Amino acid sequence: MGSGEEDLADEAEVHLKLSTKLHSEVEKPLMNFHENVKKDKRKCDHHIADLCKQLASCYALVEKARKALTEWQRDLEMKTQQLEINLSNKMEEDIKKARRNPHRLMMTSCVVWTSTIRPSPSGLKRW
Repeated sequence: MGSGEEDLADEAEVHLKLSTKLHSEVEKPLMNFHENVKKDKRKCDHHIADLCKQLASCYALVEKARKALTEWQRDLEMKTQQLEINLSNKMEEDIKKARRNPHRLMMTSCVVWTSTIRPSPSGLKRW
């Protein structure tokens, strides 16, 4: 039976060597790889979180600008309407004045016409 015990001891030694080799060449590299993947995943998660914060900040700025633009456009439309109303009122007033005094309208038109074709005093200096 001495030979059987030696065979068992040899087999145990082979199993121990195989187990050690398996641990050092397969398990340990896999565990290291797994740890590295976990670290990389954490880095990616942090990077994604930072990008999400940046995106949220940019979105907030865009929304703020959009609201300001909408308000500015609304204000511009109101001012345009007011100018149109003022112009319309001025035209109506001029028409009423013209109906009351047609000669005055003609004189006003002549003054406007001559001032548009006559050079300005500063332009005369160049001549």
